[in-house]
Amino acid sequence: MNYEMNSFLNAIKDIISANTLINYAAKTMYEFFVAEDYPALCLQPNSIFETLRETLAFEYKDTLSASIFYVERAPENREMDTFIQKVEQIKDILKGNPQLNGTVNAGFSINVIYHSNRIDDNNEFVAEFQIEGRNL
Repeated sequence: MNYEMNSFLNAIKDIISANTLINYAAKTMYEFFVAEDYPALCLQPNSIFETLRETLAFEYKDTLSASIFYVERAPENREMDTFIQKVEQIKDILKGNPQLNGTVNAGFSINVIYHSNRIDDNNEFVAEFQIEGRNL
């Protein structure tokens, strides 16, 4: 990870942690992530794929992309209502935060994808925030 990506991931972690209880966080690939406590964050840097035209036009200079996985324990038959509300709050906090807007001054987009994860000892609700920003 280069300095810009580390700064980007740290800014996201700081913003979420300042507004939401996070008991465990790690920068790693999600397939290697094991939440040691809940709620948890996995901060995963993503690769950017450019077309030749974009490369030649320098359209993707300093593009930053990350997937942030917000994970909560999900006991059997737990409704997702409060989890969905928490995810929407996190999304709104990220979208309106001047620190993140300053990190990627050409704007950014946030998509949310809901997952579930069943592991040996418990179930998890997982929300993946796909965040991409660009400095031109």
